Amino acid sequence: MSYRVRISNAKLEDGEEELLRLCASFGEIIDYKVLNAPTPRDAPSVDVVYAEQEDADDAIGNMTGMEFHGVFLKAILIR
Repeated sequence: MSYRVRISNAKLEDGEEELLRLCASFGEIIDYKVLNAPTPRDAPSVDVVYAEQEDADDAIGNMTGMEFHGVFLKAILIR
C-alpha cells in the first residue's frame, strides 16, 4: 500500500530539490510529482507518495506550518 501526501503553498523556483530532500528525510518515497498551480499567482502543489503510513504521518506532522522559502507549507493525506 502507498500513502500520498499533498504539499501545497510550496515555492519551488529555487527549492524543488531541497523540498524533495526534505520529504525524503521522513521515509522512502515511491513517487514525487509537481502539480500545476490553478493560476499563475498561486504556488504549485506537490504530491509525494510514501511506502509507509508512519512516514506519511511524520511528513504531515512536521511539514504542516513549516516555513519554506518564506511561505508556510500545508500538508495533508490524500486518499
